[in-house]
Order: sequence, then C-alpha cells, then structure tokens
Amino acid sequence: MSSAEVIGSNDDIIMEILLHLPVKSLIRFKLVSKNWLSLISDPNFVLRHSRQSHKTVSAFILACFLPRSFKCPPMYMHVSLDENQKQNSNSFQSQANFHFDPSAPGAIIISQSCNGLLLCYSFSRYNSTACVYYVFHPATNEFSILPETVCNKNSINYFSLAYDPTISPFYQVVCLQFSTISSCKIQIYSSKTETWRDAKNQELDYLSANFQHGVYWNGGIHWLFTSDGTSFRFDIEKETILQVPRPPLPENWNPHNLRHFMESQGHLFFIDFESPEYVIYEMEKDCSKWFVKYRFDINLIVTAFPDEIDKNRENSSNSVVELEKMISPVSLVEVENEGPLLVMSIPGRFISYRFKDNTFKTIREAGFYFSRRFKWYHTFNYMETLSYV
Repeated sequence: MSSAEVIGSNDDIIMEILLHLPVKSLIRFKLVSKNWLSLISDPNFVLRHSRQSHKTVSAFILACFLPRSFKCPPMYMHVSLDENQKQNSNSFQSQANFHFDPSAPGAIIISQSCNGLLLCYSFSRYNSTACVYYVFHPATNEFSILPETVCNKNSINYFSLAYDPTISPFYQVVCLQFSTISSCKIQIYSSKTETWRDAKNQELDYLSANFQHGVYWNGGIHWLFTSDGTSFRFDIEKETILQVPRPPLPENWNPHNLRHFMESQGHLFFIDFESPEYVIYEMEKDCSKWFVKYRFDINLIVTAFPDEIDKNRENSSNSVVELEKMISPVSLVEVENEGPLLVMSIPGRFISYRFKDNTFKTIREAGFYFSRRFKWYHTFNYMETLSYV
C-alpha cells in the first residue's frame, strides 16, 4: 500500500490535516466523499477547528435605509476585507435577493451577527402576528427556523443570539418577553435540543435599555445603555440579568452621539462621537468597567481625502458637525500584520485607519449615488465558521 493510500484510509491523519485548512476549503471538501462530510461535520471536529483558528473578521454586512423611508426593508451591502476579492462598487444586495426562505411571510431582516451566524426575522406587513425567526449561515446558505415561543400574545418580545464556537458547536437564542412594563419572562432556545425552555423571570423595565439589538460577548448578551449610560448583561451560564457599570462618558453626554456598539474578535466596543473625535471605549474582560481604547480625530479625514469631502459638502461651512454627517464608522477590527483598524465609510469609498502608524487605506470604492443617498445604521461583522444550523 502506498503512503498516499495509508494516509487516505486513516481518519485520524486526515482529520489532523483538515484542522489546518480554512473554513472555505473545508466547506468545499465536504463534497469529496461521505466520509469527509462526516469528519468535517462532526461536532468535535468543529469545536477543535474553532479553538485553533484565529478569529478573523473577513467581511461586513451593512444595512441601510432610504433616508426618508424607514418603513421600507433595509438594503444590504457586502464589504470584504479580502484584497484579492473583486467587489463591484455599486453592488448592493437588495432585500429581494436576501431571501433564503421562499416561504418567508415578508422581507427577511438581519437582527444580529454572532461569530459567523446571523439572527434574522421576517414578518408580514398585513399580519403582525406572522413573524418568523431564523438562524442563517451565510457561508453555506443554510438556515434553521426557530419554533414559536410560548408567550402572551400581547407581550413585547426581544430575541438575541448567543454562539461561541470555541465553547460549543451549538448556539442558543434568548427571548425577553415583557407582558408588563417591569415584568420580564425569559426563554432560552438551544440548537442542541431544538426546544425552548423557561429561565428565571426577572424584574426589568423594558424602557431601561435598547433590547432590540443585543450583542453577544464573553459569555453574555449585552444591551445598549439608556440616556444615563445604564446598560445590561444577560449571563448565559447563570441565566441572570445584571447591570453593567456606566462608562466614563462626558457630563453633557447625548445618547444620540453613540455611533456603534459591537463585539469584534473577542472584544466589546462602543464608538461615541465627542466632537471632534470618535472615542472608542472597550469593556474589561471581567465586565468591571469601560475604558478609553482609542481616539480618532475626524479632521484627519479632510487631510487624507480632501476631494471627496469638499465636493460632498452641502454648503460652504467647514464645521465638524457637517463633516461628521458624511462619515459612518463601520467597525473596529484586528488584521494580521496590520494591527487594529477603524473601518469607516466616506462619500465614494470605504476606508480604514491604522492606529499603529496613523495611515489610511481605501478598502473599496462605493458608487457616488449610493454613498450620498444612504446612511449606514447597522453593521454586522462576518467571520467564517463551520457551524451547522
């Protein structure tokens, strides 16, 4: 028997080789044979691969609305960080194309991204009770429809996805149900059991935070603060909602200055606009406090991209407020050999700012029509994962 035949017939050797391959290759290699499909789909293999792979944000999915038509479904744009990937400068993925389930009651809308999976929902404009929630895997185009929760028809429900492939190949979805202004019933769905179960009810004011857009980080789901800077965390293991320490915000802080709240590669950030800077806060690993991680003066963009800024000013004013209207922070990512990058959109292009040497780089062009007409309201980090839904 040749050495190739020996290797090919030894599952342990094949598995050790496959563990060093990227997700894209492994997804393709599932088609090689039933044996390879079984090996790559095995939960233990998925867990081992996730633990030894570097968590890398490979792309962003940006959601935007027509400025005066928030009743319309959002449009989505895919922005890759892969310099070798060709990108059409006018390539928006409309909601009609983001329709992986033909039986969906309406447009499919992204609610949250979590380590390579997307939590989405769809509802009928003509029947408010016909709402379906999905967990979608963009890399494989596979999705799972969540079973309905047992809840009061008059309750207000908020769903959040919790998934860490380095801990388990299975994900959970947490549903907060408010039947009164201060009573919160919690239900948890597990992809392992494919069922919902009740968790401990809690006293919580549904006006106390923005529970619509939860962010999973470090074993818990985090929700944005209110006008006084209060925010909350649901500890997945303890199944308890805890109040998170207030960040060191300015005394005259305005919640409308909050630009982004996100998890990125194992860190929890929020980006605040404190004129003329974007101030990037990071949460300590033990959730004990927020601290200032970076500061970025937006006037640097005028120096680096004078033509793009000047021709898009609405009037002759050079105010920082007007300048900030033309900028959308997209994400903060760590890129191998480059360090931390602040990714932003400006008229005509997506750019990155590298903190270690204070330099800019254009990631991709954006069509003039789109860059002037749309403002980004939600950004979803995307990283490749072997997870199955």
